[in-house]
Amino acid sequence: MSRKFHDNFHVKAKIGEESLFHERLNLDLEKPKKKIMVQEHDFVDGITPKEIEMTRLVLQWMEEHGYKNSKRLLERESGIAMEPDLVSKFKKALLSGDWDCAGNILPKLIRHDCDYEKQQFMEKIQAKEMGDAITILQNVLTKLIHEPKEFNILAKYILHSNTLPKCYESRSILLDKLSEFISPNLLIPKARLEKLTTDGVAHQLENCYYHLYDEGNTISLLSEHNCENRSDFPNKAFHKFNDHNDEIWYVSFSNRGQYLASASKDTKVHVYKSPKSGEIVHQYRGHQGPVLCCAWMPDGTSFLSCSLDMSIILWNIDGSKHHIWTGLRVTDVCVLKDGLRALFTANETKIILVNLENFEFVCTIQESDSISSLKLSGDSSNFLVNLASQEIHLWNIEQRKLVSTYVGHKQGRYVVRSCFGGKHENFILSGSEVYDNKVYVWNKKLVKCIDAMEGHQKT
Repeated sequence: MSRKFHDNFHVKAKIGEESLFHERLNLDLEKPKKKIMVQEHDFVDGITPKEIEMTRLVLQWMEEHGYKNSKRLLERESGIAMEPDLVSKFKKALLSGDWDCAGNILPKLIRHDCDYEKQQFMEKIQAKEMGDAITILQNVLTKLIHEPKEFNILAKYILHSNTLPKCYESRSILLDKLSEFISPNLLIPKARLEKLTTDGVAHQLENCYYHLYDEGNTISLLSEHNCENRSDFPNKAFHKFNDHNDEIWYVSFSNRGQYLASASKDTKVHVYKSPKSGEIVHQYRGHQGPVLCCAWMPDGTSFLSCSLDMSIILWNIDGSKHHIWTGLRVTDVCVLKDGLRALFTANETKIILVNLENFEFVCTIQESDSISSLKLSGDSSNFLVNLASQEIHLWNIEQRKLVSTYVGHKQGRYVVRSCFGGKHENFILSGSEVYDNKVYVWNKKLVKCIDAMEGHQKT
């Protein structure tokens, strides 16, 4: 193909005009190449199996997007068929309702599957051929269906045919189902090229250290993705809060990010309407000792606060107390998204899952060292634990399984906390002790420390 052709070719060219392609590509359609029959484990002289597969994927993409003439031209030029004639005949017969032809081919492609007979049965009902439908039900489906409930549902269709799906729609669904049982070397799975490109982009995003946003279809397929511009990565402080009379020991955002709660050694909790504005919604007074931690309920209208005085208060946003528990010194708390359960740390090395309706312990999780903090993921599937051993553990809640360990920050004497970051929570962030006063950032999946941000003067 000449350079001139590349320079003059435009996307808006009418691909369907075969004569234009014949002239530019110098195709001799009277003498096509010998057709390569696609079979299991094909090896063709001069053409690698990978090249055959790539050509077949392009052919499928052309067919699915309506480029029929271009597909025929590519098949002629390459000598490669998208699929064997037997598969093409089967698809045509099934989609047109030619059950005799499709039924003869099916055993040659897959093991016997009752979805095919069920489709045939339902189309007989729609065609008002009740005798044939009953014959299929009695002589064929009774041998293939072992669940009485499923069999009864099919039998009821004979009396209530108006509940059946449209036959043409269900034929396409049936073809998709049957394709799962046919070797992909014979019948390429639907939209396979799109699946490969989507998976490829997703893999690049997962392995990009600084990727923050869900850019969807804006990621180019023409180059490797890499967030080289770090200007979008938030690593600068934009607001300072100075309203407490003593040290702030804990901060917590509501689920929608509308409110920010801060717990302090001064026994109070402050709630700010927006981190950017810094406007105080309310100051909550009720604890007799320093407030160790706080956690929002899922709806963002109330939150828990836990104090050194062994009290736990459930606050309404207006400042009223919804409930008070006493007798348990909780050093950290996370409320699960169902609003009915919470994770507490009330022991040096144990995490307790508590039912908030009756305050009963559901289970405990044992850690390897003293726990300084907890943080729950947005979907309540995982949580982070900061340990005195200078490790951050990522746990799966349902499996109660340790998933990953993050290291690099400094911790020993003080309480250091970590959290999830990014829209998809694909980052882990943690504070660090007085040695460096930095905020460390890890890529969660890659378990790699990607930044150490400065800004604080102390731990």
